[in-house]
Amino acid sequence: MDRWFPPIVSSYIDCQERQTGREEYQSNENTIDPFNPIPIELSDLLAQRRMAHWTVWIAIFTSIGLVTLFFTLLEANKTATFAFRSYEATKEQLAPQIYVGQSSVIVKLGPGEQAIVNMEISIENAGATIARDVSYQIEVAPIPYIEKLSDNDGVIYTKGAINRFNVSAGETYPIQLDFKHRFWDFFVDENRTSPRDIRIRVYLSWSDFDGRKKLNLIGDASLQGLQGNLCQSAIGPFVKR
Repeated sequence: MDRWFPPIVSSYIDCQERQTGREEYQSNENTIDPFNPIPIELSDLLAQRRMAHWTVWIAIFTSIGLVTLFFTLLEANKTATFAFRSYEATKEQLAPQIYVGQSSVIVKLGPGEQAIVNMEISIENAGATIARDVSYQIEVAPIPYIEKLSDNDGVIYTKGAINRFNVSAGETYPIQLDFKHRFWDFFVDENRTSPRDIRIRVYLSWSDFDGRKKLNLIGDASLQGLQGNLCQSAIGPFVKR
């Protein structure tokens, strides 16, 4: 641009307003004298300083934004965790609670050295909602006094649900088992003075609002000595296996 003016004019005269101790050139760009422009070097320096100035502020605001976002996400995570735990607690409170309640067995001496076994198993729902499509399988096995009975040994009777059924909250569903078996299998000795304990395994499954559930229970009945032609006992309590 120096070639636009005569040499005497183009020679730069220090008429720029400066103040001692200031880092930036103090001038208003809207009132710059076109006949006395800012040198390119000074203009570049001012632009760089402005960029550095705004870069610092951008970094500060960005950091503040990131910190705010972090705490927002942290609070959101806490809220989600609390909501999930509340849901789990509510679900557990409302879910049906299926178990085997008061049950009993009677063993009678029948004709031909046959034992007539009458057993009643009570399936109960202690929960707050209905248990749907309940199914069961029951296994009965006398327990030897000496040798240990494995899970599948000694089963003398099995009964499963023909049709699935519902058990409402607070309701009891009785299951009746009636079958015959050799009378001697219920006693340790031939004199019929020492009856064996009976182990009953109950396999339950049902549906609730959270899907299909399963429960395996074991209950033992300690038969009393033979009184007349029968011996009897309560069963349980049933425990998870």
